[in-house]
Amino acid sequence: MISIYVINGPRSDQFFEIDAHTIFVGRTEQNDFQIDDYSVSRKHLKIARIDNKYVVEDLGSSNGTWIDGDLIRPGEVHEVKEGVPLIIGDTAISLGKKCFKNDVATRYSIGLFGKKGEVRNNFFYKDKRITNRKTLELIYEISTFLMQSLDINDICAKMIDSLFSCFEIIDSAAILLIDHEVGELKEILTRSRNNKETAKVNYSRTIVRKVIQEGKAIIMSDTHREAQERLSQTIVDSQIRSIMCVPFVFTSKVRGAVYVHSTSPAEGFKKEDLYLLTSLSTPAALAIENGLLYSEQKLAEKALREAHDELERRVHERTADLLKAKQQLENEVEERKRAEKERQELQAHLLEAQKMDAIATLAGGIAHQFNNALMGITGNIELLKAIDPKTDKINDIFDSMYDSARRMAHLTDQLLAHARGGKYNPRTISLNECVRDTLPLINHAMAPSVQVDTDLADDISFVKADLTQIQMVLSAIIANATEAIEGKGRICITTKNERVEEKSVKEHPGSEKGFYVCLEVRDNGKGMDGKTKARVFEPFFTTKFQGRGLGMAAVYGIVKNHNGWIELDSELGKGTVVRIYLPSVELHVEETEKPRPEVVKGGGTILLIEDDETVMEVNRTILETLAYHVLEAKTGMQAITLAQTFDGDIDLAILDIGLPDMGGEKVYRHLVEARPNLKVIVCSGYAIDGPAQEILDAGAQGFIQKPYALATLSAKLKDVLTCAI
Repeated sequence: MISIYVINGPRSDQFFEIDAHTIFVGRTEQNDFQIDDYSVSRKHLKIARIDNKYVVEDLGSSNGTWIDGDLIRPGEVHEVKEGVPLIIGDTAISLGKKCFKNDVATRYSIGLFGKKGEVRNNFFYKDKRITNRKTLELIYEISTFLMQSLDINDICAKMIDSLFSCFEIIDSAAILLIDHEVGELKEILTRSRNNKETAKVNYSRTIVRKVIQEGKAIIMSDTHREAQERLSQTIVDSQIRSIMCVPFVFTSKVRGAVYVHSTSPAEGFKKEDLYLLTSLSTPAALAIENGLLYSEQKLAEKALREAHDELERRVHERTADLLKAKQQLENEVEERKRAEKERQELQAHLLEAQKMDAIATLAGGIAHQFNNALMGITGNIELLKAIDPKTDKINDIFDSMYDSARRMAHLTDQLLAHARGGKYNPRTISLNECVRDTLPLINHAMAPSVQVDTDLADDISFVKADLTQIQMVLSAIIANATEAIEGKGRICITTKNERVEEKSVKEHPGSEKGFYVCLEVRDNGKGMDGKTKARVFEPFFTTKFQGRGLGMAAVYGIVKNHNGWIELDSELGKGTVVRIYLPSVELHVEETEKPRPEVVKGGGTILLIEDDETVMEVNRTILETLAYHVLEAKTGMQAITLAQTFDGDIDLAILDIGLPDMGGEKVYRHLVEARPNLKVIVCSGYAIDGPAQEILDAGAQGFIQKPYALATLSAKLKDVLTCAI
């Protein structure tokens, strides 16, 4: 059974009991509880009683439903306690037990739109809110008065004068309009009763924004009866006691708002005042719209006159200088052709860069999986040697296997270089020294008939680069140059300093103008055609046999990773020139090379997070060999659960970033949240750049790249475990 007490409105001070668990409330007879009030929608509210509790749901009503002063969203179910005021249109009720009229919330709103957003043109008749003859005559008189002007400022001044005459308790008023060109609210006129001139007055911008956003008129009869947290600082500081704000609605659009408030504690605005202000807003909106249209028309006429005068002046000038204009037009056509050609060239560069980025992503993924597999090989070899030393011959076999695996790891270094992950240990180096150190290492791979000359600048600047990677770049280029020479030939290597200007940088997106060091390798081999040049940096592309084209792809990735670029000039029968540009830097003292790590045993509990079963098995065995207790997690969620539930200390976690269920950075955040003092080493088949560096920046203590040696791991564990957080 549902009990309803009517506080005000139709059926005021009556009590009803309806023998049902669910009822519908609305204006029509089809409802279980009918309220004959045009501010109530035909089907307004659903009330249900469940386990001695009342719940309500607004059914999309025009004027909304308020629970203890809070507007609820249509379609949402809300619990209503017994005796709490419930406002439906102009009617206030309570459920279960009666509430006092003084407890009824003072806020109220009027919707000015129909169901589909159209303006209620027949507002007065439909809602039957204004029937007083004097009030209607007043509305007519003010409407006629407002329509006598087309000046916006004059219309707003008349509107505010009328408001001060109609409502004696108004202290301040403001009219604001939306500037649709910039989408901002603009103050047109603000005035206080005591100051007849335009004056800056405080008003509640929060209420104005709400009215314009929702398209509903709002009244707050007494702010002292509102919860303090609901009041803006302006209302509190200005001691505002009562507020009304109504939107200007015209052709289904909100064009602005009129705002009034009173600081008098004696008596606040009533709903009847809101109805009157809402009624006055309709002719005011029409007058303002006419004024805006008139202003726009005047501006358009002025602009048209100015445009006409300007056109005549231009025609006169252009007629007097026709030959000059013709020449200028021809110049513009030529400039457009040049601009179009430059655009096409830039687009071609961009497409090439995007293609290389896609290939780089694939290369990085292959290298990561390859390094995981190599980790299983190198790790097991070291375990076999450490657990059961064999004869010298067997050890030689192990060393040969290990050497082959390391050469395979070097191959993945090339793939990672192409995937922009190859700058492992950058330092300040001289390209001259790099050339001198590299040539003896590759002489054995060059044909005796090929002569190599060098022309290295004495004043060459330094660059910030990984020496091993740059040596790999030079080796790959010289290898290709050697293969391009049939019989006797010549390769010339030069270095020089160059200043690169803005025009050259545009051809290499991501580069900046400034000082660079250019490394040039020139050969007199057979050269390349355009089709071959377009594919020369693709991994595994070759003009000889499958598998030899990896070098130049790695060259592209390494140079790009060093913030440089490559230029390639080649023509069939005329040889090839490869130029590499790297940014120059000032010389600074480098740190001395650290000694090679030795195997050091430790102790404690380590959480090993790795999804590859082979790598997991190898790492677990290595860690146990180093005297650590190992907890295993194959997914990020397993690792987080162990960190949260393991009954004991976890000294360190080895975190692989490529987990199947979530990224390594997210896993790291949950680990340190569960165990703030946990130390973490990031482990990956990728390089330190990218996701691994993000985890290190977030607070992880170390990084180790697969595949790694047992001694490298033991040293890294010792460094991290012995350092203070």
